[in-house]
Amino acid sequence: MDEQRLFFKENSHLCFDSCEVHCIQTDKNTFGIDYNAYKIYLCLDESSKAFIHNKVYALKKYDILLVDKNTIYSTSCKKFIEIQIRLQSFEKVFEIFSTCDILRFEDNDKIFALINDIFMQKLTHDDNLDYFVGLKLQTLVWMLYTKEGENIYKNVEKLSQIEIKMLDVSAYIDENLTEDLCAKKISQIFFISPFYLSHMFRKVVNIPLVKYVQLARVKEAQNLLATTKATRRGICLKCGFGSVSQFFNVFFKQTKQSPKNFRASCLGLPKSEKQC
Repeated sequence: MDEQRLFFKENSHLCFDSCEVHCIQTDKNTFGIDYNAYKIYLCLDESSKAFIHNKVYALKKYDILLVDKNTIYSTSCKKFIEIQIRLQSFEKVFEIFSTCDILRFEDNDKIFALINDIFMQKLTHDDNLDYFVGLKLQTLVWMLYTKEGENIYKNVEKLSQIEIKMLDVSAYIDENLTEDLCAKKISQIFFISPFYLSHMFRKVVNIPLVKYVQLARVKEAQNLLATTKATRRGICLKCGFGSVSQFFNVFFKQTKQSPKNFRASCLGLPKSEKQC
């Protein structure tokens, strides 16, 4: 199936209870983290790169990037379809998001057809619209899950020594959140100038160094909020934030939620019972 048969309307956005579907054409790198959603990226650029799990992947047109919940990722792809999935059932097939980062198939016709069906559902006015979209999403993820054995993707990205060092830097940040993670301190550990470190990190990871540190700390904070009873101050210290107010500001900027409301949403508490 060629791209002319793929329903792509530039910068269109479809929102359902179970998912969001976005057709994106941008001149910027895309990066982020989402605790509550799986993401599927269908790349439409002829070539691009993706960073995920401290690895860099070379992408071709129609490659599929899978982003697990609470995972830092980035892509230099400028044209893509993004599907954010918030289904809570059918968890077994979502294991593919933790075992595989990139999928490439010789035949994408059925995958394209399902994505088109999701778009076409928006044109109907059925009261059960989200139910049917949920079924389509489950079918899409099930298809990816069952077709993993047909994955022909092989990473041909060749990294230089300095590029490999930048991936070591990202891994160091993930494992040392309570340390001083400014460019000057990290550059001393990896024997590189602060300016060159910041320049190369952004070039390789597609995320500014300062922003990556923030994302890594927010990622850990989300885990602690969702799985422990730790206080805001305790989480602030464990994640390396300078103060509770800095923790609140950075967390809200990245997630559009306060730590208090994020914890409540994870616990399924009504507003009157929200506590942090």
